[in-house]
Amino acid sequence: MRSPRLLELPGPPAGKQGWPWTEETSPLPEFGEDGRAWPLISVVTPSYNQGEFIEETIRSVLLQGYPNLEYIVTDGGSNDGSVEIIKKYHRWLTYWTSEKDHGQADAINKGLDRASGVLANWLNSDDLLYLGALKRVAAAYFEDENALLYNGSALRIDAAGTYGSPYAANELCAESAFEGKIPLPQPAIFFKRESWLQHGKLKSFYYAMDTDLFFSCIVSGHARTVTGHPVALMRIHGEAKTAKSEALKPMFMERFEIFSALSRDPHIPTRIKKHIYYGLNRESLRIARVMARDKGHRQQALLWLLRAFRYSPKNTLFRFPDLVLGHYHR
Repeated sequence: MRSPRLLELPGPPAGKQGWPWTEETSPLPEFGEDGRAWPLISVVTPSYNQGEFIEETIRSVLLQGYPNLEYIVTDGGSNDGSVEIIKKYHRWLTYWTSEKDHGQADAINKGLDRASGVLANWLNSDDLLYLGALKRVAAAYFEDENALLYNGSALRIDAAGTYGSPYAANELCAESAFEGKIPLPQPAIFFKRESWLQHGKLKSFYYAMDTDLFFSCIVSGHARTVTGHPVALMRIHGEAKTAKSEALKPMFMERFEIFSALSRDPHIPTRIKKHIYYGLNRESLRIARVMARDKGHRQQALLWLLRAFRYSPKNTLFRFPDLVLGHYHR
C-alpha cells in the first residue's frame, strides 16, 4: 500500500495541531534513488483500551509518505472507543481485528503472522513514528541489507505530547547491548521479519518480549544504525506498564531469564558469552537492589548479590557501594 495523503484522511479533532494531525511526510517516489524498489515494511500496533492515544499512533504510521507499507492493528477487545477510532481508518489498514487475546506478545504475533514485509516493527498504541521515519529505516536497509536490526533514536513524550529527553542511537553490538551502554528504545527498532520467525516468534514475556527478540538478533547477526532525526516518540505516562515502580523486579527477572538462556546456548561463541555474563551480573545486581528495599527479602537480596559476584566479581565490588546506598540503576 502507498501511504495516504493528509487530505485523504479524516480531519483531526478540534484543537489538534502539528505532527501527525496537520502535518505529513512528503511522499516518496515510486523507487529509490538507485532505481531499487522500496522494501515492504510491516508495522503492527497492538492495542487495548488506549482510546486516548491510538488515533495519533495510527496517523503517525499512515502519514509517512511511504510507497510500500503494510499496517496492521490488533486490538484486544477494547471497550473505551478505540474500535470506533480504528474503524475511521480501516480503509487504509492492511488488516485489523478486535478480539480477546492472550496479552501483548500474542497480539503482536497475530499481526506479524498476517504481515509479509521484509522489515517489521511493532508500535504500541501510545507511541508514534516520527516524520520521515520509514524513509530513514529504508535508507539504512539499502546501505546494509544483511543487518538483522535497524536501530534508530527516540524521543520521550508525555501524555500531552510534550517532548522530553532523547534515547540516542549509537552503534549496536553485543558489548554495548549486554553491558547496558546504549538504550534499546523498542518503537525505534525495526527487524527482519525472517528473524522473528527464526526466533520462534515473540515469547510470552510481559515486559521483556522485545529484549528477547532483539538480543537474539544481536548474538546471531549485526545491527545497522538509522541516522538522522528520531525514528519514534515514546510516550511515558502513568498508565504505561514499564513506568510503574512495581514493574522493576519482574522486568529484571525476565531479562535475567533471557540472558541465562543465551548463556547456555552452545552455538553462541565464547567472545560473546563474556558480554552475556556481564549482562547477567547487571540484572542480578538490579534484582538484589530491589529486594534489599524489603526487609522480608534481605536474605534473597544477599543470594542475588552472591550470584552477581559469580558472574563478575570486579563489577560487583565496583557497584557494591551504590547498591548499599540505593543508587544502583545501570
